[in-house]
Amino acid sequence: MDSVGGQVVSTIGSNKLNEFRAQYAHRHQGSVANSDSGTGPAVTITGIASFGSPLSGTGQGNAGFDFKQNITQVIDNFTYIRSDHSYKFGVDVQRIHDERIAAPQFLYTFPSIAAYLAAKAGTNRFGYTSMTQITGDLNFAMDTSIYSTFVQDDWQIAPTVKVLYGVRYDLYQYPDGLASAPLTQTRQFNIDKNNIGPRAGVAWAITPKTALRASVGIMYDQPILGGYEQALQLSGSPKAPAYTFSGAAAGAPAFPSAAGTARSRCSRRGPCRPTSRWRGPSR
Repeated sequence: MDSVGGQVVSTIGSNKLNEFRAQYAHRHQGSVANSDSGTGPAVTITGIASFGSPLSGTGQGNAGFDFKQNITQVIDNFTYIRSDHSYKFGVDVQRIHDERIAAPQFLYTFPSIAAYLAAKAGTNRFGYTSMTQITGDLNFAMDTSIYSTFVQDDWQIAPTVKVLYGVRYDLYQYPDGLASAPLTQTRQFNIDKNNIGPRAGVAWAITPKTALRASVGIMYDQPILGGYEQALQLSGSPKAPAYTFSGAAAGAPAFPSAAGTARSRCSRRGPCRPTSRWRGPSR
């Protein structure tokens, strides 16, 4: 991770102050297969063991995963002091650019050791519970914009009492969806624009050494982008289709084949139409 930032503080006359800040931050994380990584599909025997290729998918740390994020942020705050009041206004703009390479997912799940051994020996290559695979182009990028503004007033209502009140507004513009996604909700994401946060506080100097403070307000946290990342990576788009088969389904591949290969249940029974289907983002 690396970042660079700067700040310029300017006084305007005797009662005005402007603070300008900007930063650029970058982080990069990746994971690759090594000489100890297995080959072929990953295998899970329910309740017993997992082995083969790295158990992978969209999560961080899985072999083949790569993550890059660039954040550009600009902040400007302006303070105006007049009589017993200190007014402050500000804006905050952030642009977040993410690039991802999802780790490939290719997993067979078996109900028992016997079912796995039969599939490995070739006596029953369709005895698995499920086969899941994500194929195609696993690269994608997404952009998120965050806009915030606020106004507040520090009011010295008495020599020992000061009140603060104001309001902040945040708008979160999430990444673009995928127009080709089978799931309607993944084609376009809503803009989160109802984040109005009032706040108020009071400070009372009871004695020269004792002060009482109280505050209340509504705050909105910045968006967690992991949900959008999952939705885009597991959208079922033709760009990166996701397949799920049971061993009994028509078109199911014979272990350890991948989806769409010739060695499938169809090849033993004659022509059939593949019945692979997308089940939506995993939770």
